[in-house]
Amino acid sequence: MIPTKDYQSYLKANSTLFDLIDNHAPILHDRFHDVIVVLNFICSLEEQNEIIEEEYEVIFESGFSYLHEQLETIKIYYKNYFRENDEDLIKYQTVINYILFLDDLTEALSEKNMLSDEVNNVFTELGKKLENILINKEKFNDEDIDNINATVDSYISHTDDVFTTDYIFSLIVDELEKYVLK
Repeated sequence: MIPTKDYQSYLKANSTLFDLIDNHAPILHDRFHDVIVVLNFICSLEEQNEIIEEEYEVIFESGFSYLHEQLETIKIYYKNYFRENDEDLIKYQTVINYILFLDDLTEALSEKNMLSDEVNNVFTELGKKLENILINKEKFNDEDIDNINATVDSYISHTDDVFTTDYIFSLIVDELEKYVLK
């Protein structure tokens, strides 16, 4: 049994923040879009009293867990760092997204036993640097993000078979669109 009611309650309880993200923070919206599409698809199967395959149960549990973890992190920044200032969330969405990406990438590398101490330390330091931008509401630009991205790329260039959760869900959406979501 999948926790579709918990998922739907979570969406409802956080609808104001989801609306803000959906309407004004496209970078964060893109991070969640495919996950929500897949979770909503699985919920619709249950609503139609379809038998939920074990594969869909695993996908649902990992997607809901991912969504919850990521949104709770955003809520910390939004409430504690930005004092629920919508403009700050919108302004710093790129930085927040990169922090979330680093966390997801670190976890993906760890799951594949490809996370060396060196890479973990570098990613941790980059995460701290990005978080300091949020805490201190520092200015940043595309070049700053490009430099961080170049650093990350230099450490993961050999990891072609490591996929972040949002990327995996984009692949799932592609498959669903081919066969189900016509």
